[in-house]
Amino acid sequence: MTVLAEAESRAPKQRYPISDTFLDRNIEIPTKDEKARFYFDEQIRGFGVKVYASGTIVFGVRFNLPGGRMRWVVIGTYKDEYKTKAAREEAMVIKQNVGKGLPPLAHRVKPELALARLQDLAEAWFKELDQLVLSGNMAGNTVKKYKRQWAQNVPKPLKNKYISELDVTDFQGLLRTITNSRARKKPANKRDPNKRIHAKKQPSVAKKDPKKDRRPIEANRTLDMLSSMLGWVMSRPVNKRMGLTENHVLSVVMNPEQTDRGVHLTDVEQIRLLQFLSDPMNRKSFWWEQERKARRLAKAQRQKRKELRQPDFVLEDMMADALLLCFLTGLRSWEVKAMRWDAINEDEDLLKTARTKQGARKTTRLLYKETFLTDDALEVLKRQPRTSEWVFPSHGRGKASASGHISNLQDAWERVRAHLDLPKVRIHDFRHTEACELARPGGLGVKDLQAAMGWESSQTALRYLHAYEENLKESIRAIAEKRKARLAKAQATKLDTPKKSGAASDSTESVLPMKDKNPKPVGRLTRGTKVPHLGRAR
Repeated sequence: MTVLAEAESRAPKQRYPISDTFLDRNIEIPTKDEKARFYFDEQIRGFGVKVYASGTIVFGVRFNLPGGRMRWVVIGTYKDEYKTKAAREEAMVIKQNVGKGLPPLAHRVKPELALARLQDLAEAWFKELDQLVLSGNMAGNTVKKYKRQWAQNVPKPLKNKYISELDVTDFQGLLRTITNSRARKKPANKRDPNKRIHAKKQPSVAKKDPKKDRRPIEANRTLDMLSSMLGWVMSRPVNKRMGLTENHVLSVVMNPEQTDRGVHLTDVEQIRLLQFLSDPMNRKSFWWEQERKARRLAKAQRQKRKELRQPDFVLEDMMADALLLCFLTGLRSWEVKAMRWDAINEDEDLLKTARTKQGARKTTRLLYKETFLTDDALEVLKRQPRTSEWVFPSHGRGKASASGHISNLQDAWERVRAHLDLPKVRIHDFRHTEACELARPGGLGVKDLQAAMGWESSQTALRYLHAYEENLKESIRAIAEKRKARLAKAQATKLDTPKKSGAASDSTESVLPMKDKNPKPVGRLTRGTKVPHLGRAR
């Protein structure tokens, strides 16, 4: 047995000559109220046995840890695994390992694996993930998120812990630590006293709503990352598991989360958003063209006119078209930002995008998904100049992005949703809305919805095939009315049908054989009772 358990904090008052004879004759079985009783050896300090109420005797070693705590390392059970002499020798080796700073049971595994810590496991795992990213079988953003969680959320004591000593309590404590941790304070801005302080301009954009407490969710995501790491090790051969025996994270109870995190735009919100993104007055080129005409006209007529400033909700034409394309197609924001001209098939109105969010595994052959482009989406694409390989290339006064295409749509969307008063709507909610629209009653089925949205699993499509509350009520009422009308019609038909006289009036009597209307009760068969002959048994 290689399980670490908490030992009793009180020191033993009496020592005993531990031997096979002593264990067979002088051991007292504790009662159920005591649960367990310790007997420590006279020769080796800390070595002893733990006797349970069931009669099981277990050898072990108790030693002090930094900080004053005591740990009880289980060696094995008496008679089944160890005799007293072999257990005493094992206890001496364990005390030597602890004195050298090694895991207590380091000698039971290979020397190179006994020294492995959780940090070594993480480095090997991240190297494997980097190879998957280079081969196109995993998204790079996912690996970046894992590395950030490992660097920020996992403390150094847990990183430096030996893999053979890992336990469920380590990960339970990590979950509580991240959940109850305080938010990081931003560094205060140090102002130069000699510098002139100007009054801050009040931004016209509405302030963001205060974010909800995401620490419990962040704790869950960190434990998911560690579970993937330990699961990767457990999938390797036994001699390459670095001393790990099981995935301890699977036994941890996670923090409760809200299952439905998506926001579905209502019909009114969709109309408002579509009108805003399609209106040329909300685009920078058209707005400035009208403003210049008004200024020239005022100057020609020698009129005084106050020059207007560009409102905050006015967007660059490219940003407005990118947001509009996200809304019309249901594509993810990074799929629209990284869209290429060679991925568009104008003859078949199809767009080919890489499948790196839910698929692209070694067992998946289809690494791309095809999205059907409607006439409105094609019209948006026709407005874009073909000056680059990207549909939305990076440009502007600032430095171009390293990727060559636009890399930030969030700032533009913040101004739009502040103007339209949509504080809880994200860009990714366009995709939720498109999926819900396609899954309306009379829309696409599971397989068609899965293919249209590019999901690898049909379980994701089933989440969107929910009936709207109004349609559900209407459908239930319609079915109830039809059933009520059918029953009323059947009842009216039965009452209008005249009863026929005679034996023929009863249809059952005309079909079924005649039976005795008053059958005599059949009692218990006794000896001498005559039974009618039913034929010769075969």
